[in-house]
Amino acid sequence: MNADDAPRAETARTAWHGPVLALFSAFMFAMNTPVAALAYQDGVTPITLAASRTLAAGLLALAFVLWTRMPGFGRMLRRRAFWLATLGMAMQGMCYFASVVYIPVGLAAMILYTWPLLVAVFEPLAGGARLTPFRFLCFLGAFAGLALAIGPDFQSLDIRGIALAFLGACCLPLYVLGSRVLLADTELPVLIAGTNVGAAAVALAAAPFLGGLSFGTTGGAATASLIVVVIYAAGILSQIAALRIFPASALAMLFNLEPVISIAAGAVLLGETLTGAQYTGGVVVLSALALYSWSAKKKPARA
Repeated sequence: MNADDAPRAETARTAWHGPVLALFSAFMFAMNTPVAALAYQDGVTPITLAASRTLAAGLLALAFVLWTRMPGFGRMLRRRAFWLATLGMAMQGMCYFASVVYIPVGLAAMILYTWPLLVAVFEPLAGGARLTPFRFLCFLGAFAGLALAIGPDFQSLDIRGIALAFLGACCLPLYVLGSRVLLADTELPVLIAGTNVGAAAVALAAAPFLGGLSFGTTGGAATASLIVVVIYAAGILSQIAALRIFPASALAMLFNLEPVISIAAGAVLLGETLTGAQYTGGVVVLSALALYSWSAKKKPARA
């Protein structure tokens, strides 16, 4: 083996690290809400988990930022985009966690994960790329899928859960667009530390008006709550690690598996069974998301 072969061999041995970390991160994020729904059965409030998971992840990220002496934290706090991103993260977490009190996890996941398409709709308002005809068709397709999933059973579904899941989906573009502005001159761990600690502060401030803080009254409730905190932190840390060695566009494609994992976890952990129309609508929604991600990954040819 010559000197040039060693780096290539090392690259080949570690090429799988990026996809594995990305898939692990997607799995951790997807499992958050099904496990949270288990905790609710024993008296844990949604706002408790929304606050505790972001606080734990934010403090871990902040410790890493301080340990590595990563710059830019103070500068980021002075940016309006930071407060927009923080509000978006806080509202998304509170709304999505609360939605599964009223509707199945699988249905809530279907609604929430339309957020990439909502980013495409809101992006021109923030000076970003225009919505192309193909992406607009993806947007229409996703919402046609939601109509198919929700429509036949609308009378039996709790409108509060649908509204909360959709509000969560509408808030995520605030986080995404604000983060995009900040990441031009801010390291990802700095952004994660600031937005998670900020989101926890928002949730704690809102807690007295949203059921108060409670980790339940049983050992099972405490265990489920701890699992939610740990898997969210694991999702954050593995996402940071994946983005260091794996393209962001490829990571976004793999994250389309999140709603699939959430739906499956809802069936296994909670015994949820969606109707045929809801499964069909879910396939339409996920297909639209996959096509949108594919179109976003393609780079326009240069003249």
